Amino acid sequence: MKNILFDVDGVIVDTEKLNLESWKLIYKIKDELFSTLYFSELVWNSWKEITNKINSRYGANYIYTGDIQKQRKEIVCGLLTKGQNEVYSDSAQLLKYLSEKWYDYGFVTTGNEEETKLKLWSDYIKEYTQGRVIVSSSDIREEQRKPNEQHYEVALKRTGFNSDNTIVVEDSPIWIISAVNSSVNSVYWIDRVWNLSNKLKQSEISSNKLTVIDTLTASNLQLI
Repeated sequence: MKNILFDVDGVIVDTEKLNLESWKLIYKIKDELFSTLYFSELVWNSWKEITNKINSRYGANYIYTGDIQKQRKEIVCGLLTKGQNEVYSDSAQLLKYLSEKWYDYGFVTTGNEEETKLKLWSDYIKEYTQGRVIVSSSDIREEQRKPNEQHYEVALKRTGFNSDNTIVVEDSPIWIISAVNSSVNSVYWIDRVWNLSNKLKQSEISSNKLTVIDTLTASNLQLI
């Protein structure tokens, strides 16, 4: 029986709208076109890179500091606490199936632990996520986090999963690279919004470990 490591944002829950709102509030952005800019150019970048691109776009001089990081966390956690958390229906159905079939699975994220638990412990899926291992940024040194493949090596150790029997589900081209370069057996790339052929071309990822899927099902992950 295979073990599964899931990325969280963009795979299990749709949280980019919350991240977008946090940037607008922190940097006081009122540009109606910012949403388009965010989802077309910024979404896959690190927080520091997003800040730099906002500066370039709007002629600002913001610096992404620990205080900004704290503000962003507080905003997102506040929105999550108010119930603004959208769980993908196919991910909820898959987690239910895996739980009923006694699969071992865990979650890997660059987000912090508090924020991630709020995302995963929503009423819709908490019976399938509580008690599962979450490997967050709180568990890994900054230099080891995705896109460094060590993020997944640490996750394998934390979960006790055998790499030869473990699959990964990711959505970001950047994070896909870290999974492909790790020792896990296979990687599934789910696209929720973007054109897959363009992403594959842009990222130049080529690996026999990698399978592209459009929905998150046990069949697509070759579990049945």
